[in-house]
Amino acid sequence: MRIDAQAKLEGVLLTEIRALFRRAGLDSVVSLGFIRDELKLSRLKADRLVLALVKAGFIKKGVGPWHLTDSGIRLRAATAAQPLYRKTANRLLEDLLKRIEALNKDGRFLAWVEKAVVFGSYLGDTDRLGDVDVAVQLLRREPDFDKHMEANRRRVSKEMESGRHFSNIVEQLYWWNREAMLFLQYRKRGLSLHEYESTRSILKSAAHRVIFQREEFHTN
Repeated sequence: MRIDAQAKLEGVLLTEIRALFRRAGLDSVVSLGFIRDELKLSRLKADRLVLALVKAGFIKKGVGPWHLTDSGIRLRAATAAQPLYRKTANRLLEDLLKRIEALNKDGRFLAWVEKAVVFGSYLGDTDRLGDVDVAVQLLRREPDFDKHMEANRRRVSKEMESGRHFSNIVEQLYWWNREAMLFLQYRKRGLSLHEYESTRSILKSAAHRVIFQREEFHTN
């Protein structure tokens, strides 16, 4: 999905809304308070933006807070950059596969990649593409949940000592996942990584291709 860098909704740039959705977390949930605080809006402006987001089909009411729709998830992954050439897209995928291999071999990470699936414009036949969209399924290495959470707590403490700021407890709890995604992304323009679970409904109805599947005999 490609968006106009100057496009706005209720006076808020779509690129800012995209960034908001990207900070929404793994469960794709946004609350009125979250929207108001993140975008520095008054209560009235936040209310109007929520109504506009619902009308545009980007969010829907869940039990309590708002949830991103499939369109909202697409906006979260949208790009405002210039189209890529296919050779550049191929190079991005090749590099991603190398980083997946490196991550899975590195026991310092608390997660490994179980599966990676490419979808979107890359599967077309044109030479100019949007971002390369890849859904990544991450699993924790440590099967014991308590041991996993203790290891994650230690990693969060280390990051905080190094100066990293976590805006809330949810970011801390999912650092094991976020750390792995940051390593895989590695500031690559044109590569859009998505949580596999949040894109499952999209993949059910869209063309996609598995580009990586962890072997069953792989051990930590």
